[in-house]
Amino acid sequence: MGSWRVKTAFGERQLTEVELLVAVRRGELTGLEPASAPGGEVWAPLAEQPALASLFPTGLTGARRTAALAVAGHLALFALVAVWSSVGEGLPAAWIAVWGVAVLTHLAWALWLLAARGRGPLALSAAATAEGQQGATLKDPYLVALGRALGQLRAALVEPDEALLAELLAVQRGAEAVHARRLSLAAGAGEGARADLYEERAALLRRHEQEPVFADQLRAVEARLAELDLLRSDAARLEAQERTALHEVEGLRLRLLRAESSGDGLSAGLRQLGARLSAEVEVTSVSAGR
Repeated sequence: MGSWRVKTAFGERQLTEVELLVAVRRGELTGLEPASAPGGEVWAPLAEQPALASLFPTGLTGARRTAALAVAGHLALFALVAVWSSVGEGLPAAWIAVWGVAVLTHLAWALWLLAARGRGPLALSAAATAEGQQGATLKDPYLVALGRALGQLRAALVEPDEALLAELLAVQRGAEAVHARRLSLAAGAGEGARADLYEERAALLRRHEQEPVFADQLRAVEARLAELDLLRSDAARLEAQERTALHEVEGLRLRLLRAESSGDGLSAGLRQLGARLSAEVEVTSVSAGR
């Protein structure tokens, strides 16, 4: 898996998705930072990247709020320490001056982020903008629910390490792969394709009654109908796995909140769920290639 390129006040950083999870949780990234996906050249705020939707459940609005609160907190702390230092034995004046420069830099960066959307490195091409608007209008309900459930579980973690965050990410990617596979199977076994095949079979049967020379064509159509039945069966099983994954993520969160599960128990549950989701995608891929 490649690295994300993220522009920060201190320059461009290259971060894996797990490192992004850690940085967001530590408050190092607000979601407004311009970012480019692995292998991509289009820059957009982190909070607007579809692949990172579960990290920023409130979207760009929440990212703006986070950035504003971070700057306000920094300014308030600096003001308190500066006043304390001016009336008592606080930090030396030189340190206050250096800190003041850091505060101004933070403020300038935050203001630039808040105002720069649509300009410079944040500007999207017309095609990418249209695609993003379409994606916002037609959000997949399952992916929205998945992102919300994983975000709530992540928020319930007190001090998650990188290994645990990586397992969470693996579950998310596994569930997304199952969902994409299910949609692909459902599209391939749609009612339109079945109706066309039934119509073709009926026509062949009529012609076969008059001239019994269409047996091979009939067998081919029957075989294709049988394949569509298998695809529909696989799609239905994957849909059940999608629902199960959501229930299991919610169950892990509730057990964690009730102190019924330790970090080790959560890690084991996530590993089992991720492995099962990956296995389902492999099974249906093999099934489709029969």
